[in-house]
Amino acid sequence: MQIATPIEISPSPIHRVKIVRQKHIPVLDGVRAIAVLLVMIFHFFQHGPVQTNAVLKAVGRASALGQMGVDLFFVLSGFLITGILLDTRHKEHALKTFYLRRTFRIFPLYYSYLIVAFLLLPALHMATPVAWTDQWWFWFYCQNIQDTFLEKFTMFGPGHFWSLAVEEHFYLIWPFIVLRLPLRHLKHVLLSLIGLALLVRAVMVAAGYPVYYFTLCRIDTLALGALLAVLSRQGNFLQVAGHWLQKYTLWFLAVLVPFYALLTGASNPIVQVVKFSLFALVCATVLVLSLTASRGGIPARVLGSSTASAIAKGSYAMYVFHPAIFDLLRVKLPALPTVVALPIAFLATFTAAWLSWHLLENPCLKLRDWVQGRNERDPLIPAALPNAYYKR
Repeated sequence: MQIATPIEISPSPIHRVKIVRQKHIPVLDGVRAIAVLLVMIFHFFQHGPVQTNAVLKAVGRASALGQMGVDLFFVLSGFLITGILLDTRHKEHALKTFYLRRTFRIFPLYYSYLIVAFLLLPALHMATPVAWTDQWWFWFYCQNIQDTFLEKFTMFGPGHFWSLAVEEHFYLIWPFIVLRLPLRHLKHVLLSLIGLALLVRAVMVAAGYPVYYFTLCRIDTLALGALLAVLSRQGNFLQVAGHWLQKYTLWFLAVLVPFYALLTGASNPIVQVVKFSLFALVCATVLVLSLTASRGGIPARVLGSSTASAIAKGSYAMYVFHPAIFDLLRVKLPALPTVVALPIAFLATFTAAWLSWHLLENPCLKLRDWVQGRNERDPLIPAALPNAYYKR
């Protein structure tokens, strides 16, 4: 890993910490890989055929944990995006640069998928046409609003794109706030957003609306990741938090896991209000432990491995493509045993992501760099990591 120049040194009773800017944090590849694999496993078992084998039944029940992959994505996104904004806000045209980079990274694959799904396949009589009144929600990243208030989630279009809509809403508003407020005020705003999410969920549960898809119902997860980015720039917060979590996380999980069945899919209104905040705390715990893991330890080596890096590179395309690939596999090979279908489904998704990266995503990133007149492919991603990450 290339070593960046330290910009601040702060003592700590636990670690002497260097807060640096660097192009790449290997352990975060592993976190991203875990997130996308969790989502894929969840969709494979939860939306697939009913399992009769006792072992596969148990795996299917355990796969419900996979829905937390979306929460992990949100926490990670909040942390990284806020960090990028904080460390570039002193630069000229920071807002323009941010949106340019996000546009070239997100839009090409997203809109290519919509063009194929809504225009090309129906024109070739390979799919049923979808009316514009149902399409436009997707073209303007409003499908999660449709899912919440019109209850059309299972009827039209790629339903899993609701989470991409949530992130786009975050990208639309949050940069203006970060670039204009000092850190001390950002903390108050983020804590207020967490409280707002709890309040909105309470109101919507009382009104009989689902709380899974709506942006304001899920903003606490993104806000918690953003809060970690803010706090990481103040003293040795990440190292102190990591030290504390290493001592007590097992106790925390020992209490939480037995109640997981009560926290997912429950109709209890109190559970519906608080469970996403609890999931966010679990995901934030994973993120902090990953960032503060000893470089030579097994967790850091696994999270920073070349395999994790390859999965992370294709994670966006894997997320976009996997439901369609899984559905096609079930239609074409419905009698295929699960132990055979699962690796085929994942291999097909990895292949689609590899093709997407080389044929679409990477060329668009090169075009982005040309437009910017820069040689760097990725913005500097901030991190607060212990000394073990750097050569002395």
